[in-house]
Amino acid sequence: MPTEIIIVIQSLEQSTQQYDAPSAEQSAQLLLPAPQRFRQDLDSASAMNVDLRGRTRQLHLVQGQVHMEVVLDGRAMDVEVGNARIQVYGTRLQIARHAGRDELVVFSGKAMVTQGGEQRMVSAGERVTFDDTRIAPVRKADLKTADSWRNGRLKATDMPLRQVLERLAGYQGQRLWMMDEHVAHRRVSGDFNLDRPDQSLQSLAAAQQLQLLGVLGHWLVVR
Repeated sequence: MPTEIIIVIQSLEQSTQQYDAPSAEQSAQLLLPAPQRFRQDLDSASAMNVDLRGRTRQLHLVQGQVHMEVVLDGRAMDVEVGNARIQVYGTRLQIARHAGRDELVVFSGKAMVTQGGEQRMVSAGERVTFDDTRIAPVRKADLKTADSWRNGRLKATDMPLRQVLERLAGYQGQRLWMMDEHVAHRRVSGDFNLDRPDQSLQSLAAAQQLQLLGVLGHWLVVR
């Protein structure tokens, strides 16, 4: 699995900045001061802004995904994700930013997603996706596979091909460009090794009869 960086925040003054898992080979775990009573695991190439000074603990997921364990300490916690706001109620949850949509998965407790005039309460064992304009209906989550990235795996069950390719490309530090939108919506299932994303991509491309082309080191073109 990717090398993990441990970031220990000693004081609230430190907790008003952005924390990153900077590369495709690194993830980050934030250890907060004891009174804060929550922990964050950032996936590789993820970034989170943290401000713990006020009566409401404010977080902003800039990119990537984060797994959080939060214990109530008398203060509210809000997570900003694009134009949406997630209110956290003493819970274990995961938030991910994907191309064109974001996702919340709740493992225990509850969380509320607010987007414009819409709201969705998400309970343990549920997930919801949302974008800049709307929140989709709440659905049942597969909790056995949702956080498999923390163990160096991507376990996909009936997942859009674009999403799988995007995740694997991200572990190589690449952005995805699919030339055929129809192909992008194919549904795939599999257990992919995130420690060897290139090998996983090649195997998936062969199975789906696709061609992969790296461009300038930053783009992965799929045709």
